[in-house]
Amino acid sequence: MDAVTVIDFETTGLDFAKEDRIVEIGAVKWRDHTITGIYDALVNPGRPIPAEVTKVHGITDSMVAHAAPLEVAIPELLDFIGDDLVVMHNVEFDSGFLSAQMKLLGIERELQYYDTLPAARKKFLGSPNYRLATLKNFLNLKQLGTMHRALADAYVTLQLYLKLENLWAIDSRSQLEKQLRKLTLQREPGARFIVAP
Repeated sequence: MDAVTVIDFETTGLDFAKEDRIVEIGAVKWRDHTITGIYDALVNPGRPIPAEVTKVHGITDSMVAHAAPLEVAIPELLDFIGDDLVVMHNVEFDSGFLSAQMKLLGIERELQYYDTLPAARKKFLGSPNYRLATLKNFLNLKQLGTMHRALADAYVTLQLYLKLENLWAIDSRSQLEKQLRKLTLQREPGARFIVAP
């Protein structure tokens, strides 16, 4: 598959069934061996972020107070995904939040998912565990930004996906970093996403 959107969410908690909500979206669009888009935005979840959760990802109520609400961000994200395969590390968690939010908004759409978590368990038998941060260190993947922030985690997941699918080349790390930085610089101030023409 050569057209994927890698997504990570930060949330108000661990259980979408108990009305936990997305507070940050990070997504990287990859096709033809190139990063062609990024979605990087805080989201107003419409409910407080518990202090113990803020300790994990660092996102506070004041940071999301003026961010786009989920009613705006989710349809926008779905447009960003297009027809791509959606790649996530632990699909059950992230897709659960996306599906719950789509249901609340009355959006009916089937997405195709690729889960890097079970794939990594099968391929990288020597890893101490299969948390994303552990796999990042085990496979010497490049971290841009702080782990447990959505775009940073999506970027690591993209690299993991490329390793799993044998799409990793000698210069992949440097090329991906250049592509991501270029798009970040081209994005208009305040814009949540950019897609290369």
